[in-house]
Amino acid sequence: VALCLHGFGDDRCMALWSHFWLPMAEKGFHVVALDLPGFGRASGKGGKDWSTNCSGELLLRLMECLGAPDGSVSVFAEGIGACAFLRAYAQNPAPFAAHHVLLNVQIGEVPKGLRENLEARGADIML
Repeated sequence: VALCLHGFGDDRCMALWSHFWLPMAEKGFHVVALDLPGFGRASGKGGKDWSTNCSGELLLRLMECLGAPDGSVSVFAEGIGACAFLRAYAQNPAPFAAHHVLLNVQIGEVPKGLRENLEARGADIML
């Protein structure tokens, strides 16, 4: 599974990664792209409260609903999408694969459990 997440801004939506969808699919990925709440065609309210409190849980629930096997989700994310991934990984790293592409990650606080989950899987983080 290739999970494509966008960043913050009026012009940000799932189409950010659209040029890569066909090559990803040709490599065998099942491509999942979504507009985060308050962006693109998504309903809901975006903003600071959403991006800090609920984003990780949203991604984990999405992977559960899609039935993504453990270790199968590679994330391609920019900005707040990357932050959402880090929060999800800190809560539960099981759905996620070993390799991800994260751009322009600006997270105010490192999520509790992120370092431990990375180290448990043989990775690390430098702050």
